[in-house]
Amino acid sequence: MKAEILAPCGDFACMEAAVRSGADAVYFGSGNFNARRNAGNFDGEKLGEAIAFCRARGVKTHITLNTLLSDAELPAALEVAKAAAAAGADALIVQDLGLVRLIRRQIPDLVLHASTQLTIHDVNGLHLAKSLGFSRVVLSRELSLGEIRVICETAREIGMEIEVFAHGALCMSVSGQCYMSSIIGGRSGNRGLCAQPCRLPFSAGGGSKYALSLKDMSHLNAIGELTDLGVTSFKIEGRMKTPEYVAAAVTAAKEARDEGCVSERTETLLRSVFSRSGFTDGYLTGKRTEMFGIRTESDKELTAAIEKELHELYRREYQRIGVDCELTLAAGSPAQLSVSDGEHTISVCGAAVQPAADRPIDQAFAERQLSRMGGTPFYLRSLTLQADGTVFVPPAELNNLRRQALEQLVTVRQRLQAVRFANEQEEYPATPHTLTDVVVRFTDTLPSDLTGIRRAYLPWTAEDSLFDRLLAEVPEVGVELPRTFFGSIAALCKRLDALKARGISRALCETAGALKLAERCGLQIDCGMFSQIMNSATLAALRDLGAKSAVVSFENTLDQISVLQTELPLGIVGYGYLPLMIVRCCPLKEAHGCAGCKGGFVTDRLGKQFFVKCRDGASEIFNCVPIYMGDRTRELKNVDFALLYFTRETAEEIETILSDWRTGTPPTMEHTRGLYYRGVQ
Repeated sequence: MKAEILAPCGDFACMEAAVRSGADAVYFGSGNFNARRNAGNFDGEKLGEAIAFCRARGVKTHITLNTLLSDAELPAALEVAKAAAAAGADALIVQDLGLVRLIRRQIPDLVLHASTQLTIHDVNGLHLAKSLGFSRVVLSRELSLGEIRVICETAREIGMEIEVFAHGALCMSVSGQCYMSSIIGGRSGNRGLCAQPCRLPFSAGGGSKYALSLKDMSHLNAIGELTDLGVTSFKIEGRMKTPEYVAAAVTAAKEARDEGCVSERTETLLRSVFSRSGFTDGYLTGKRTEMFGIRTESDKELTAAIEKELHELYRREYQRIGVDCELTLAAGSPAQLSVSDGEHTISVCGAAVQPAADRPIDQAFAERQLSRMGGTPFYLRSLTLQADGTVFVPPAELNNLRRQALEQLVTVRQRLQAVRFANEQEEYPATPHTLTDVVVRFTDTLPSDLTGIRRAYLPWTAEDSLFDRLLAEVPEVGVELPRTFFGSIAALCKRLDALKARGISRALCETAGALKLAERCGLQIDCGMFSQIMNSATLAALRDLGAKSAVVSFENTLDQISVLQTELPLGIVGYGYLPLMIVRCCPLKEAHGCAGCKGGFVTDRLGKQFFVKCRDGASEIFNCVPIYMGDRTRELKNVDFALLYFTRETAEEIETILSDWRTGTPPTMEHTRGLYYRGVQ
C-alpha cells in the first residue's frame, strides 16, 4: 500500500488544488480551535460540503483541532469535534489532552491523531500516545532518519501509524514548545495565532541579521527511504499558502513517492512558488548547517513568473477511482449501464436499443465512448459488453448513460455512515487550593540557605553532590527530565536509576515522552510548566497518567487559573527567566561555532538580549527579563505552590530572590508579570 500524501487546505480553492493534483488526504481547520486560526477554515455547512467533496473523490479528511483550550472553550471545541464526526471526517488532529479525554468519552469511535504540537519525538512519547487512544502520531520535525527509524520500529510493534512533515516551513522552536510570540506580543502559537517573531531580525553576533529564521524543509527525495522505514503519511505544511503552492508540493511529493525522485521541472516550480533562500534537509540528514534563510525579493519575483504554469497542475479533476462497467444491450429493450467502484454499484437505463443499420457496436467502440470520464474523479478500469453483435447505440446515448451513472456514483459516495455518540459526563472535584509552599528548580548552583523550600529539582545531568545536599536539607527532591531529548535513552535511564538509588523519588516532566519515562523508571510524576495545562480536563487526564502535582501553563491568566478544578496539588510559575524556545539548530553555533561556548545571547531589533544555553542536545532561548510575582502572592488564587525557576542566577542572586519571595518584597530588577494579567489570544 502506498504511503499517504497529506495536503494542507486553508480554503476551498486550496482543497480543489490538493485533490486535483492527486493528494490522498487533506487537513484543514474548523472553528477557532486550530493552529492556523487566520486560515479560511471550514465552518457550518462548509465543513460538510468540504468533507463530502473529498469523500466522493476517495480523499480522506483530517480536521485540525490542535490548540490548547480553557475550561470555558472546551464545550465549544467538543461541538466542533462532534460536527466533524457527524460530517464524516476521517480523523481529528488534536493537541489538548483534556479535549482528547472528552472525545474518547463522547465520540468513542472517532480516529485521533496526535498533533506535532504534542512534541512527540521518541518511543516513550509514542507509547504514551497509544495509551491515550491515538492511532497516529505526527512526529516533531527535528528528527533525523536514524531517530525516525527507531520510532517506526516501535510503531510497528504496537500498531501505531507515523506521520512526518515532508515539505514546508520550519518553526525555529520545537513545535508545542514555543512561547516567544505569546510573551512578546500576546499571540500564542499554542492557540493558533503565532505572530512569527522569529522571522524578524535577530542577531547572534555573527553575520546574519536573521538568526532565528530557518529555510523551509524539503524531505521529498527521502520519501522512498522513509516509506521503507514505516512512515505512513507524508505531510505538507502550508495552510496559509496559495492553491498554486499546494498543487506544486503535492505534485512533487507524488513524483518522489511514485517515481523515486522529484523531476527537475517540478523542483523548479516548487522552489519558485515559495522558498526562503532555498530548502534544507538538515534535520533529516543530521547536518544542521546552512539551515537559516529568509524570504527575499528575488524569491517573490520567481513566484509571479510561474503562476500560469502552476495553475495547469490542478486545472482538471484527478482521475483516481477505477470503475468497472457493464453495458447490456438487447434489441427493443432499454440500454442498461452498470458502474461499480468496488463498493457501490449504480445502474441506469436509456432509450430502447435498435438493430444496427450497418456496423453493430463492438468492445472497442463502447470502451472508447465510456472511457471519456474527464472532468470526473473516475477512470474506466474494465468494461463488460453484453450484446449479440446485431445492435447499435449512438455515441450521444452512451455519453448520456455514462454521465448519469457517474453523477449518481458521486452522490452515493458522499453518503454518511452513522456515528456513535455517547453522553458520558464528568465532574471535576472542587478541591480548595491555598498557596503555602515554595518549589524550586535549580541548575548547577545552590544558595547557602535552603530553608522554606518544600520541594527542589535539579536537571538529570547535575552533579551528585548537589543532589545529596538537597536530599539532606529539603523535604522532597526530584530530578528534572529533558523537555526534548535527542540522545541515548539507555544512558538517561541508567542515570535515573542511579539517582533513584541515591534517594531521588520524583521527576519533573514537561512532555509526553518524559511522563512515560518517569513511569518506566518508577519515579513519581510532577508535571511542569510546559505540560500544556490550561483546563480541568487536562488535569484529570494527567492525574490518570499518574501525576502527583502539576504546574499550570504560564499562558493562563490568574482568572483562568482560579476556576481550574482538580485534586492534584496545583502550582504556578512565580519567578524565572521563561524559556521561550527550545531549538535543535542553535543560532550561536551558526554564528561562531560550539568550541568553548558557555552560552550567549541573541539580540532583537530593539536591542533586547535573550540568553541562549545548550542542554540535552538542544538549545533553550530565554526571555530577556524574568517573571516575578513575589509581591503579588495574595492574588495567586487556587494554587498550592509557586515554582521558582532558576537558570542563570548566581548563588547570591538566588538567595536574594528567595528572601524577597518570603517577605513579599517588590523586585528591584527589571521584570515582567508575564501573561497572568494580559493573557493571550
